[in-house]
Amino acid sequence: MKQEIKKAVLDVLMASIDKGNYGMLSIREASYHSYKILATEKVQIKGNNIMQDGKLVGVIKRRYSSRKVQLMYKELKPCIVWS
Repeated sequence: MKQEIKKAVLDVLMASIDKGNYGMLSIREASYHSYKILATEKVQIKGNNIMQDGKLVGVIKRRYSSRKVQLMYKELKPCIVWS
């Protein structure tokens, strides 16, 4: 798998995690270039799976903080297992 695709997936994933953690106060946004790479390479993130042309190419292992911050467990940077 190309390095560009891996970086684009991580960029989009981190933006969605930030949005989930902080809501409308989040400051991180995925770049247009990342979305463009994912669209041209036909890569989709469905739940915890990363699919390319309908084939499984990676699995997302989500991690959460061990302590509550602002009454919730924050999601941390995920581990992505590429196949």
